[in-house]
Amino acid sequence: MSEYKTPLRVSLFGGGTDYPAWYKDNEGLTIGGAINFFIRWEDIGENLCTHEEAEIIQKLKSYLGYSDTILNYENNAHLFIGKGLGASSASLSSLLKLLSNDEYSPEEIIRKVTEFERDFLGKDSGDQDQILTNTPGFRWVKFLKNGQWTSSIFNLSDSFRDHLNSCLFLIDTNVARSFPNITSQSIRKTSSHSVQEIHEIAKEAQAHLETNTPSLETIGNLLNKTWKAKKGINPHISNEAVDQIITLLEKEGVYGSKLLGSGGGGFILTLAPRELMKKISNKWSIPVMDIEFI
Repeated sequence: MSEYKTPLRVSLFGGGTDYPAWYKDNEGLTIGGAINFFIRWEDIGENLCTHEEAEIIQKLKSYLGYSDTILNYENNAHLFIGKGLGASSASLSSLLKLLSNDEYSPEEIIRKVTEFERDFLGKDSGDQDQILTNTPGFRWVKFLKNGQWTSSIFNLSDSFRDHLNSCLFLIDTNVARSFPNITSQSIRKTSSHSVQEIHEIAKEAQAHLETNTPSLETIGNLLNKTWKAKKGINPHISNEAVDQIITLLEKEGVYGSKLLGSGGGGFILTLAPRELMKKISNKWSIPVMDIEFI
């Protein structure tokens, strides 16, 4: 039995600037990293795929030049799809590793998954997910006007990296996004001011993280600012339930919060001291998942 896995990702800053519709005119910058939750695909010897999964498998095999019709695969992607954690790209990356017997480098996987999602599946999405799910560490990714990208892990002290990881939490809104609330059209025509603000906040966050004394209080404040800017892209990015949770978290004194992905549902990322988050979880009966960058 063969099994291949790819980590999910959390993006703190810059989401929206990773769309070609933005960065080919303005460049782009995102900050985030792979986390300790994974999408797995395995060959189990029997067909347990849904109809939609079977279609994607056959399309990916066609893209890779494979002619067989074997569908003896199983995965756990349904647990995370539409939740703002880059599950689609992570799932395709794991499936690509399985079908190719892991013959591709991370750079080749990034290129192939990006091309497949855009050209074969017709997805209108950004480019950070493919990169962050296939490269380790908490990092920045810069998108260049010529369509290329460059990336590097932040050179943080071990103590600050441990402190950051101890303060990262996810709260599930129990709603999966059913359609994208961020599109190339919305970025290009209706929300350029909001995306520009998101870009500037990402630059500010990068500069702060590259100082000798970064603080989670500052990162949390910037996280709050980028969430407010993100809501300007599309009024459907947030909803009453999400706003209630984030307002509650702010009142309880967390460093910062934002809804991940393109909005409408999924996970809220919260940056807060562990003891405070435990207190909030118990007080308000909010299930919390602790995560860390890997």
